[in-house]
Amino acid sequence: MNNRILFIVPYFGRFHHYFQLWLQSCKYNETVDWLLLTDDKTAYDYPANVKVEYTTFAQTVKQIQSCFDFPIVLDKPYQLCEFKVSYGEVFKAFTEGYGFWGHCDIDVIWGNLRKHLTDEVLQNHSKISWRGHLTLYKNTEQINTLYRKSIEGVDFYKYAFANPTGFPLAPDERAINYLYETEGEKVYKNLMFADLKIRSYNFSLLHFPDDENYKNECQVFLWNKGTLQRLFIENGKIVREDYAYIHFLKRNMQLAKGFALSDKFLIAPNTFINIEGEVTVEMIKQLSAQKYYWAYLFERLTARYFIAKMKYWKSKRAFKSQFGFVPLKTLKLSLPSYQNPL
Repeated sequence: MNNRILFIVPYFGRFHHYFQLWLQSCKYNETVDWLLLTDDKTAYDYPANVKVEYTTFAQTVKQIQSCFDFPIVLDKPYQLCEFKVSYGEVFKAFTEGYGFWGHCDIDVIWGNLRKHLTDEVLQNHSKISWRGHLTLYKNTEQINTLYRKSIEGVDFYKYAFANPTGFPLAPDERAINYLYETEGEKVYKNLMFADLKIRSYNFSLLHFPDDENYKNECQVFLWNKGTLQRLFIENGKIVREDYAYIHFLKRNMQLAKGFALSDKFLIAPNTFINIEGEVTVEMIKQLSAQKYYWAYLFERLTARYFIAKMKYWKSKRAFKSQFGFVPLKTLKLSLPSYQNPL
């Protein structure tokens, strides 16, 4: 079985200030490859498994448009999210020789991906994960073109790719999962990832059962030579869980004063911290002390945020007015049932 993996990541503009940490976490996944299409020519230390193709946003738009016989709407880099499901066709020249291709975000830190993406998982599923910040697809023509299939008589991908209203339809997280389930293709939904709740200053993980909420009360993450672990306190002791990655979800992560790139660091709200020696209960309690997320609140009290929200609701009404429906409401996905890894 061909289990080679390639993630395709078009990104335009400056990479974030902890991008080198992202590259560091890629480096330790040496059997997984990444392709970056970017116009940021900063002299980062790129590992061997991260290939960089310098290009422009305009050239990438032209490349995507060449795959479709209708005019697409792709005016700004953020709208690339709408086109992720088509990368298997658009960037076919890069995926040759790979058993799986995928897309991912860069506001993450990777753990040991192969520990979670085992040969058994890859062999028995056509699609890995159900969220856009990491998705893998089996590299076959049938799978690579499945996004083009109509949903209840509607060419959903055309609405997403040629949508002039600006309302995001998120085909990479809604329509594509709906298609796989209705077509009987197996989606692997039990990938252990940490998706952080945006409204909470302290780390609070989404998509887990309510009876595991106690783990959110006092926790940090430890990255150590390619392994990512959630460290939380239970009955006065530290318990560890292994994760494929942590996703910061628009969180403003900072590097601690004097932070130096190393093979071991803590990830705490909302800072990357160098650490030597063992993590202690007292350390976790101190770093995860409950705080109110004032920055989140103040950002939403600004005129800029209010204007952005008004534009969003206006675009939603414009879509419904122009096309007569909002397909997001009709696309249901059965959520994963995580198994307790302890």
